[in-house]
Amino acid sequence: MKTHFLINGNYLTRPQVGIERFAAETVLALDSLCSRKNDDECRYTLVVPGNAANLPALQNIPIIRIGGNGGIFWEQFVFAHYVRVQRGISLNLCNTMPMTAAGIVCIHDVFYRTMKRSLSQNFHGRLSILWHELNYWRAKHSPFPVFTVSQYSKNEITRNLHIAQNRIHVLCNGWEHFRRITADDSVFRKFPALKHGHYYFTLGSMADYKNIRWVLHSAQNHPENTYVITGKMMLSAFNGDEYDFSKSSNIIVTGYLPDAEIKALMTHCKALIFPSLSEGFGIPPLEALSLGRPVLAARSSCIPEIYGSAVHYFNPLDYEHTDPDLILSSDAGSPDEVLRKNTWCQCAEKMNSVLTALF
Repeated sequence: MKTHFLINGNYLTRPQVGIERFAAETVLALDSLCSRKNDDECRYTLVVPGNAANLPALQNIPIIRIGGNGGIFWEQFVFAHYVRVQRGISLNLCNTMPMTAAGIVCIHDVFYRTMKRSLSQNFHGRLSILWHELNYWRAKHSPFPVFTVSQYSKNEITRNLHIAQNRIHVLCNGWEHFRRITADDSVFRKFPALKHGHYYFTLGSMADYKNIRWVLHSAQNHPENTYVITGKMMLSAFNGDEYDFSKSSNIIVTGYLPDAEIKALMTHCKALIFPSLSEGFGIPPLEALSLGRPVLAARSSCIPEIYGSAVHYFNPLDYEHTDPDLILSSDAGSPDEVLRKNTWCQCAEKMNSVLTALF
């Protein structure tokens, strides 16, 4: 009897951003992959908390709802107990896993090890660091394979967690979810100062490693440009007055927006600015390229590995030379190959191939 994989559905109780997006889209792609396989029954089951809403419309992967509200307690006790009773292997797509039913985990990055300073500005952040360190320890001492999303992250996992390279398998992220989203142009009524094609767009949280300071310096150095920053504010993570948006009247800070409004802003921007100092993968540039928009990206971490010549690069630590028009005038190649290689379908196929070979 072949091993059955029980997918940790705790991600369905959280907003679908970042790693939650990865989990949701990978499960959808696995479901589609199962429909194309007629030589065996589906080896996956999605296990979700009792309060999980907006369950995916899966055709082949069964969904089992157990227990109460999601969260750490559900993952560590309710889901863990179910995995043990079913004698399956837990498949955990969002960095964490049940300690007593540890199975396969996707570690997207090791920021809780490498970015401690910026992530420890408050009590919640310090608790998150401790929790992720425990998960790092469990992954290191687990007999199961580890997934990640770039060669850069694979190297960082080996360097920081001392997990052997042959245990780590590189997947990717994708962009096809943007096809299903209908752009909501009503967002321009919320921000009437925005004109199509006349603003630079940045999407991401305000954590230090996202390097929003580069955008702020660019706005101060180039008042002729308009900049839009979308994402969770996380102001408690800031240090110093350089994060005072009021100093630049040409910056519009939208806060968190739904996907439909984000797509509208991205569709009509002059270019996406992606200044992050460190990323496990970085989905926003992929989304922008899928819409035919140019991308100004930091030459850092995994970005050159993922995006090659398809984006316009800049030095993310140079806060003097921040002219986006000048950067945009540099050469960039076609995004076709990047979009072809990085899809949710490719991610699911690689994951399934690894699991089939090992189990």
